[in-house]
Amino acid sequence: MKQRINSLIKNPVITGSGIIFLGTFFANIFNFLFNLYMSRTLSVADYGILASLISVILLFALAADSFVPIVVSFAGAYLAKGEENKVAELFIKVKKIAFFIGGSILLIFIVLENPIGNFLRIHDPFLLFLVGITVFFGFLGSINRAILQARLTFGYYTFVNTFSSFLKLVFGVLLVYLGYNVKGAMWGFSLSFFIMYALSLIPLFPLFTHKNKETHVTVTKLFQYGLPSVVALISMTFFITTDILLVKHFYKPTEAGLYAGLSLLGKVIYFFSSPIGIVMFPLIVQRYTRGENFTNIFKSSLFLVASASLGITFLYSIFPDFFIRLFLKKEEYLALRPFIGLYGIIFTLYTCMSIIVNFYLSIKKTNVFIPILLSAVLQAVLLFIYHQNFYQVIFISIFSLVLPMSILLWYYWATYERK
Repeated sequence: MKQRINSLIKNPVITGSGIIFLGTFFANIFNFLFNLYMSRTLSVADYGILASLISVILLFALAADSFVPIVVSFAGAYLAKGEENKVAELFIKVKKIAFFIGGSILLIFIVLENPIGNFLRIHDPFLLFLVGITVFFGFLGSINRAILQARLTFGYYTFVNTFSSFLKLVFGVLLVYLGYNVKGAMWGFSLSFFIMYALSLIPLFPLFTHKNKETHVTVTKLFQYGLPSVVALISMTFFITTDILLVKHFYKPTEAGLYAGLSLLGKVIYFFSSPIGIVMFPLIVQRYTRGENFTNIFKSSLFLVASASLGITFLYSIFPDFFIRLFLKKEEYLALRPFIGLYGIIFTLYTCMSIIVNFYLSIKKTNVFIPILLSAVLQAVLLFIYHQNFYQVIFISIFSLVLPMSILLWYYWATYERK
């Protein structure tokens, strides 16, 4: 028994996840307090507007995070071989790409503010400008955090997340309390992304002045791996944002606000299990590069994520009123009682899918983007046609996740376990 406990303590997934979890736990507390305050203070319609804006930010933030596996994969491999000069060159090259993409998206939000606002039924152009600014710093910050992750500096990584989340809560609550409503909440979001970028940049300044030798880190080589990885991870974001955006488009403001509350409850599951994937990716990259066994890390990560997600979903199903009142407070949200357990299944599948997809990307099997992209498109098409009630929206989302997950798990079994 003692030997087994010691082996668990030495397991890098568990120890690394423990560090990430403790830091992320406090960051998530601040995030939940932010959402909790907004759901209780803003009107249901205003919270629906805020949730749709956050969904847009989340869509692009997760798109920005699609750079992370590219950077971690290459940087982790370089670090495993002691090639620090290649890490510096990689960082500078990818930073330029992120600046261009983030700046282009900001420009799009400025130029196309009217059609975007009309689709989301949001008529304050400044709110969309804040979304664009937030997305811009999200792209820049994703590169910084990827290098920190590749270096396995999980302590500072979690400090950055925690502190920026704390300031988002402080600024957001203060501005909403002063009467700025949705605009105040969005200012809190934008400031937190800027602070996260600035703090994560501090330990990376030496990379800007690193005297590089000729290392042949070409953009073409990055895109050969990066493009399908980006498609895979952006497609993953559609699974948890398409439903919110289409509900906001097709439903009345109050109903869209209720669905936004349901989404908040689902995100609890992701917040509690996401630290495991953050730790898993660089560990598998380095083991794969060295030719060491890496499947055990994947299996233990998937088991931990599935256990945590199913546990929370089970509690949602047994005590729906308790969790609705805990996170949303207002009596209107009790109408979500029949849906909370089902919606938990969406995020249980999503968190497991995240682990599976990141596993394949960490070993450079980027063709996994094909079933993910096709399933995400299928979800969008079905939701655009069938959205008469929340049951239809939820069951379509579940089906859209089960389909690619089944394919990828079968491929894993056929490739690694059957042998």
